[in-house]
Amino acid sequence: MAPRNQSEALSPDRKSVVQVPVVPLAGSEIAVWEWDLATNQVYLSREFRRQLGIEEAEIANGLRELETRLHPEDRERVMQGLRAYLVNPASYYEAEYRLRHIDTTYHWMLMQAQLVRDPRGQPCRIIGYQLDVSQQREAKEDQARLAAIVESSEDAIIGKSLEGLVTSWNQGASRLFGYTAEEMVGQSVSRIIPPERSEEEAEILLRLRRGERVERYETVRRHKDGRMVDVSLSVSPIRDRSSHVIGASKIARDITDQKKVEAATRQAHERLQEQAAVLELAPVLVRDMESRIVLWTKGAERLYGFSKAEALGRVSHELFQTRFAEGKAHVDEMLRSLGQWEGELIHRKSNGERLVIASQQTVYRDSTGRPLHILEVNADITQRKSAEQGLRESQARFASIIDSAMDAIISIDEAQLVVLFNRAAERMFGCAAAEALGQTLDRFIPAQLRSAHRAHVHAFGATGATNRAMGKLNDLTALRADGQEFPIEASISQTQVGGAKLFTVILRDLTKRKAAEEALSRSEEQLRALTTRLQQAREEEAMRIARELHDQLGRCLTAMKMDVDGIERGLAGAAAEADLGALTEKVRRMNETLDETVYTVRRIAAELRPGVLDDLGLAAAIEWQARDFQRRSGVSCVVRAPEEDLPLSRDQATALFRIFQESLTNVARHAKATKVWVNLSKEEAAVVLQIEDDGVGISSARLAERHSLGLLGMRERVAAFGGEIEFAGMPGQGTAVVVRMPVSGTSG
Repeated sequence: MAPRNQSEALSPDRKSVVQVPVVPLAGSEIAVWEWDLATNQVYLSREFRRQLGIEEAEIANGLRELETRLHPEDRERVMQGLRAYLVNPASYYEAEYRLRHIDTTYHWMLMQAQLVRDPRGQPCRIIGYQLDVSQQREAKEDQARLAAIVESSEDAIIGKSLEGLVTSWNQGASRLFGYTAEEMVGQSVSRIIPPERSEEEAEILLRLRRGERVERYETVRRHKDGRMVDVSLSVSPIRDRSSHVIGASKIARDITDQKKVEAATRQAHERLQEQAAVLELAPVLVRDMESRIVLWTKGAERLYGFSKAEALGRVSHELFQTRFAEGKAHVDEMLRSLGQWEGELIHRKSNGERLVIASQQTVYRDSTGRPLHILEVNADITQRKSAEQGLRESQARFASIIDSAMDAIISIDEAQLVVLFNRAAERMFGCAAAEALGQTLDRFIPAQLRSAHRAHVHAFGATGATNRAMGKLNDLTALRADGQEFPIEASISQTQVGGAKLFTVILRDLTKRKAAEEALSRSEEQLRALTTRLQQAREEEAMRIARELHDQLGRCLTAMKMDVDGIERGLAGAAAEADLGALTEKVRRMNETLDETVYTVRRIAAELRPGVLDDLGLAAAIEWQARDFQRRSGVSCVVRAPEEDLPLSRDQATALFRIFQESLTNVARHAKATKVWVNLSKEEAAVVLQIEDDGVGISSARLAERHSLGLLGMRERVAAFGGEIEFAGMPGQGTAVVVRMPVSGTSG
């Protein structure tokens, strides 16, 4: 048989041509080759030569010719396969290999060969049929590549029939929807479609049947776990060879993150629009570095009355006829050096009205740091300033009323520090208001009554009552600046100011009234009751005052008392000239004692609150106190303190200074030291004060006495700020005091 696409006979003398069953391909021609096993010659047909683009004379018959044209990767496999076939012949031998074309490219060939035997049954030749399958091979490779691309795609690629059944399902679909290919192939695609979107899928199928494409359609699909996934769909029809639509290819892309970004962008845009709208309503303007206005909001127009056309391009301080409290040059310098300024200005409106403006100005720069514009946000505080002026006038009237009152009026805060002290109080206590303000009320209360008075004020504050009428507190005793005690009556009230309590006491001097029998009768019971309450704390307060004033003033006063007694006895006897001389000597000693007392009072006042502490800070105050102590005691003091300011509040600095004073007092009284070392430093989040002496030391028993007035006072001072204090020492080895004060972060 000799069909069109089978090879022609090789030669007339070949009698045993065997036709091998090769599956023909449309449009393909089959080449034939014959290998004579006796001569080892290979005869090639014209179609074989045509497949390789070779003319008759360009190729020799021979096995070597065929072997050399095989691709190096195929040569050994094909030749070994032929030889193995000769050893163990089967019905036929089949192989795919590449042969070199005349253009040096390789073509894929499909070969089937069959062994031919002679009449004696011996193998005599092999006849091979060869078909060029390069195009089919490339098509398969393209299909394989396409399948790999589909399978590796991050997008979900789904094939489905026109009935909506899934025919293919890639890994991207599994990742996006949670179903495996085994779970979905053959199933309805409606499995991933929310019920409320079923009509959407029906519309897509209808469009596919019409041959239409669906491009980037955003919708929602359901994951295996039930959550909804935002996707973008592209659906294309699949056609057969006759161009009939037989199915659809669907690409689904997860746009959940994109939707989130879009939502966030929309929200940011909305916020930006809101901010822009708010900015437009605010009295804001922007000017260039020459102060020409380049942006003028509606809020600025409402505030000043100038339209945008009137304002843009104008120099702002000329338009507003600005009055600068500190001068324009100062504002310009702050903007240049710091990039911002805020303060009060006087501006003129379009109608000539003057406004007090609270202005905040900020310089905006480009990426290179070059200043571009100045943003100016202005607020009208005219009414507020007017109200403040009214308040000041009201306060002045109030102060005038207070100062003209006949009774003493004293106001104290919750810490019982004096915040108001009128002229009547100055006259009553013999103390100027400047001296009284900021001082504790204890200064005007006898020592034995101070604790009870504090407790009483605290209890009254806890009741919530606004006032108690004069005379309801029983008769009280006050203390003048000269130390004289005198009876008073008082009324007390409380109010809230700025969230803090303020107590006001109105005092009346009862000294003259006490001379009257009726007044004494009315006040006696009240005074006894209060005296009983106040007496309980007399000794404790006396000890505290003794700790502050020490013993020097008492010694001087005792000496003076003895001299006065001596003078009194001398005056009572016969005043001979010798006696008068002795009295004169006593008077001289009294003067010396008075001088010493005055000096002591001044020294104690300085010790109570040295000016250097407020003026120069804690380090300078400690150095001053150490020098003074060294001068008075003869004990050498070595001080190490930082030059820079320490981050302590005023109260913290005062507490550390008092502890230092108390430590030096203990050294002078008890240590018998010759040298004191003082170190003030900043360590991490605390300021540390160390005081060490080389004296006799302090025993453990002494340290364990919690009621010791000096040690207790120091502990209380540092504990008020959350700090720590340590005392260490051994008999004969000196004493060390270490104070750690937490840094407050403020200096006021």
